[in-house]
Amino acid sequence: MTRGLAALACAALALAAVAAGASAAPTWLAPQDLANPGSSPRVGVDAAGNAIAVWRRGDVVQASERPAGGDWSSPEDLTDSGFQPQVAVSSAGNALAAWHSGNVIYVSERPAGGDWSEPRDISVAGESGSEPQVALNAAATPSWPGGVELRTT
Repeated sequence: MTRGLAALACAALALAAVAAGASAAPTWLAPQDLANPGSSPRVGVDAAGNAIAVWRRGDVVQASERPAGGDWSSPEDLTDSGFQPQVAVSSAGNALAAWHSGNVIYVSERPAGGDWSEPRDISVAGESGSEPQVALNAAATPSWPGGVELRTT
């Protein structure tokens, strides 16, 4: 009887090990070069697992998209002169990228499944803008340091 219980226990452990392997956490995918050289990468992900990355390649700010389970798109230039790019993606997949060039803050918007808008200047006239940060709520709101205050649109 002890031998039967030992065999049953071994079978149960083996079954548990197989079941644990089936529900194991996903693994990382192999790295993929999107831009070489590239710097200052930022990534945003929506509720469905679609990702958008922005980065600098030289002075150019670029973006790429990856649908959940898919491949990264070819890089797209958002501007030919930008620094400190940032990106935020809403749960619905709408995206907002921001960067600065000189003392000017620019943003480009991309509706879910759509194209990036032309960059627009959101700086306050006569004030220096740098280090943009973006977050998306119901109204996509970029912010950046402005003197002693935090500026938003």
